[in-house]
Amino acid sequence: MAVVTGASSGIGRASAVAFAQQGADVIVSDINDEGGKEVVAQIEDLGRKALYIHTDVAKRTEVEDLVAASIDWQGHCDLFHSNAGIGMGGAPQAIPVEEWERVLDINLHSHIWTIRKLLPHMLERGSGHLVHTASSAGTLGFAMLIPYCVTKFGVVGLCESLATYVHDRGIGVSVVCPLLVNTNIFDRSWNYPEDGAEAIDETYQEQVRTIFREAGMPPEQVAATIVDAVKANHLYVFPHPELKDMIDAKWADPDEYVRNGAQQWRMQQEAAKALASQ
Repeated sequence: MAVVTGASSGIGRASAVAFAQQGADVIVSDINDEGGKEVVAQIEDLGRKALYIHTDVAKRTEVEDLVAASIDWQGHCDLFHSNAGIGMGGAPQAIPVEEWERVLDINLHSHIWTIRKLLPHMLERGSGHLVHTASSAGTLGFAMLIPYCVTKFGVVGLCESLATYVHDRGIGVSVVCPLLVNTNIFDRSWNYPEDGAEAIDETYQEQVRTIFREAGMPPEQVAATIVDAVKANHLYVFPHPELKDMIDAKWADPDEYVRNGAQQWRMQQEAAKALASQ
């Protein structure tokens, strides 16, 4: 039995369906009730059982209730995919404290809350698998995505250390680190540019949305790599193998990575400024 948060669209939806195709019954969780119930119907059409549970992962009590309901549904929880997330970027000094707290709650704390409630159950049974959606932004820092990177680096660190903690105890941990994926995350993203840069920033954001739509990997392809990783009990899931080369290049010369990143950021800002002035 599998649980997927943020399962009404994107990677979550594709993963929920992929788990069902592998023979799992699935709890579909999201705040988009209409989309979530569509995924339930899709899973039931595959001959598997499915249940929709509305969950706002920004709220600890709702995450804890989801975990409890997941165990109660069939008496056990075999796999939990913490996937729900939002995007956030901008100048760190311009981002309200409340927004920092929101992105931390949704993208990082919800993973921690899940583990606190679910891990005792899995340890008692001596089995289970925890899947966590991070990002390439959990392995590489990007100037335009500072809050997002903070949360995703946190998820990667959580998973790597947790995998060590549960090693040889029957529990697997996998962290998903894709590059560009064709999802609607920018429909759930907020940006806080420096003062006076709003027009430039919006132009740049639209550029990024277009890139994700046109060049992003299909979520179904990401889900297939997740299924393979769970079967093989792999920690890191790199749907884009080239990310490993990018990480190696960063650690070969971290200072050069920063210089190159800063240069690319300036070039992107200049390009957006030019577009905004047209």
